Amino acid sequence: MIYVFPLIHALDVDRLEYIQRAAIEVNHSGTITKVEHLKEDENIDGDDVVHAHPNEFLVPGFVDTHSHAPQFSNIGFGFNLELLDWLSQVTFPTESNYQDAQVAQIDFAKVVEATLSVGTTTCSYYSSLHLDATKILAATCHSKGQRALVGKVNMDSHCPDYYKDESPEVSMAQTKEYVDYVRNNLKSAIVHPIITPRFAICCSPELLEQMGEYLKDENLHIQTHLCENKGEIDFTMSLYPNDESYTHIYANRGILSDRTILAHCCHLTNSEMDLIKQYDCGISHCPTSNFNLRSGITDVNQLLTDGITKVGLGSDCSGGYEAGILQSLRDASTASKALSIFHNKPTYLSLEKLFYLATLGGARALDLEKQIGNFIVGKQFDALVIDPLTIANKSLIDSSKQSYISPLDRLKRNFERWLFAGTSANLQAVFVDGKNINIK
Repeated sequence: MIYVFPLIHALDVDRLEYIQRAAIEVNHSGTITKVEHLKEDENIDGDDVVHAHPNEFLVPGFVDTHSHAPQFSNIGFGFNLELLDWLSQVTFPTESNYQDAQVAQIDFAKVVEATLSVGTTTCSYYSSLHLDATKILAATCHSKGQRALVGKVNMDSHCPDYYKDESPEVSMAQTKEYVDYVRNNLKSAIVHPIITPRFAICCSPELLEQMGEYLKDENLHIQTHLCENKGEIDFTMSLYPNDESYTHIYANRGILSDRTILAHCCHLTNSEMDLIKQYDCGISHCPTSNFNLRSGITDVNQLLTDGITKVGLGSDCSGGYEAGILQSLRDASTASKALSIFHNKPTYLSLEKLFYLATLGGARALDLEKQIGNFIVGKQFDALVIDPLTIANKSLIDSSKQSYISPLDRLKRNFERWLFAGTSANLQAVFVDGKNINIK
């Protein structure tokens, strides 16, 4: 197929490319084989050519680097609590329900449909700690066509008796069984297993050490939480008094690598940032959740300036209250401006950096940059078709004065207004691996 559209994509941290008219050639495997800049009067026709409708443009699919599939039923609830109380009073009771495979089957189908419907073409999911539920989530992502990393949560310590792994050995045995299921039974080109220790509080030293040993021989992703909340940090360090920092707890047990995704990172010390850079870990910035649970503000601009560029956005549902990444992008902008005001420095995140976080930065954070993140030849065609002037908002923002703006400036203006004022109504089509996913 050949898609003739205006397009916008990130080439690096602070570099967006706008192409007023492009032809993207995609082969039967969903791989981009050619990207051609077209002249305004240059025509391409044929049965395999798809042309943009007026005002439409293409962007890469959104990458959600951190979301909890069993928590979607809690969205919008419990935001008067901070992290540890929210986990014990709201989250753990809800996640324990997924011991019932039928609940998982019904609910996870809704979760994947909801995230695809708002443009999340790739998602890194935490399932519950239940093996069957995690298999169901992975199979659901595969069947509905969403690119995903899916992990069974590991937690054997400082959590309720009704919701914990029986022992480190049982937790690891179920994790290995799950990895084997995805690799040898599901055999998906777009869904992959990810090791998922919840966080250091809920994982005994023995469990973290066994995970580190397992990872030595396995080419696997791993995801966990880090430095989200000051109370969480204090409790964590009381459990691991011989480690220099929260990040050192993971480093000392073999958890950190270039395939590690660390969520939140609101309160990193300089030595912790050095460790993350040393191991080339990815960071998931979850500003909506960080605001809602009063956890803190991650200084993303400082991370990027210091050379930690594997940073993406996470919805962190249900700490976050929106299934998609647009709200995370907007809150990332607000968070960076708040820091800029507080420190009296112009260090807020630019439009270029915000869109990088939502797409290419997320791909890098998940160690998927070679597959997705922008429209570079050799990558998979994960894309969104956007019409910024749907009936819901056209009368408000389609001023007659726009007729005097150049086509390229109009594209830039419509792109920015979609990012900050758009809704799911602007999303006309979702492509994953070259396949048009039915979202309507």
